[in-house]
Amino acid sequence: MNRRRLFLIVLIALGLAPGVWFRSQPQLSLEGRSLVVSPLTLSPEIGDTLRGPLKLTGAWHLEGDHHFFGGFSALVSRNDGALLTGTDRGWGLTIPLEKNGPVKAPLALEFMGRANRTGFELIDLEALSWDKSSQYLWAAYEHGNVIERVDPDGLRREVRPVAMSLWPDNRGAETMEVLPDGRILVIAEGPTRRGGGMAHHQALLFPDDMLNPAARPISFRFVSHKNFRPVDATVLPNGKIAILLRRTNLAIPPSFENAIMIADPALINEGTEWTGSLAMLINSGSLTDNYEGIAWVSIPNAQAIAPPAAAANTKSAPLRGALFVISDDNFASFQRTLMLRLEWKQEGSAPSPEG
Repeated sequence: MNRRRLFLIVLIALGLAPGVWFRSQPQLSLEGRSLVVSPLTLSPEIGDTLRGPLKLTGAWHLEGDHHFFGGFSALVSRNDGALLTGTDRGWGLTIPLEKNGPVKAPLALEFMGRANRTGFELIDLEALSWDKSSQYLWAAYEHGNVIERVDPDGLRREVRPVAMSLWPDNRGAETMEVLPDGRILVIAEGPTRRGGGMAHHQALLFPDDMLNPAARPISFRFVSHKNFRPVDATVLPNGKIAILLRRTNLAIPPSFENAIMIADPALINEGTEWTGSLAMLINSGSLTDNYEGIAWVSIPNAQAIAPPAAAANTKSAPLRGALFVISDDNFASFQRTLMLRLEWKQEGSAPSPEG
């Protein structure tokens, strides 16, 4: 590889690394600005490139006429049926859903970053999760591995868990999800080691609220697939977790591959390895991009997902819904902000461990 090519690849890699600090809170005018949603045609070629038990049932190109639109790295479903996505520049965007997909709306951007005493702001927002029982919104900022809890009244509290103190600043708390029983899963993006085509990532499972000083997490290792890195997660109605994975191929321009892994949190134990099975691979075709956010959304007429095993003998109807994923365009000219809707091909159950 010649020096010029190597230099360009290094520049691209640095460009993909998210900005972490921003001097002073930017002024934002939203007057007259809109979220523009353009449906994409679902051609057979696209369906053939998305391999696994999940099927593509919707795709959209999202655009917003504002400097801070883009870089979406987290996604969560809100109680009102809308989606909330966060950016690695510290902004949150509400995306309304109608007829099972995103729709055009006024641009609802809100700054979610944190200021410190020096006048700089922590903005590298990488994960969002909603605790439906307490109504807390949890946010993970990768730089410094800061976890923030936003109470229903808007009060914000933060914690830097001791168990995450040695995690790398720029490859730390990337994936976080609150489980139905209140436990909180956090996975580091950067692998501790690779081998046999697999990557091992530090992971923690907190027993409850991370702001509780008595909360002592279970420490274990998440094993990813073929050196993919975990970038987000969401809980499915059957209690399992859908983990969004991403792999970057450095080139000019770089390319991206994504996968979705389904894993069972009941199999997490102290000091052991935890992994799952692939439910989808996105590694070719016109919809490949840098997908970094994933969320489960209840949809009445979607394919069915079986309820949790504890309720398997009840007469409750299967819960229906779909997975939505959103891409991080890195504010690069060769990328787009895309949103996909994915459903299971077979009605009645989530994919088995063999996928």
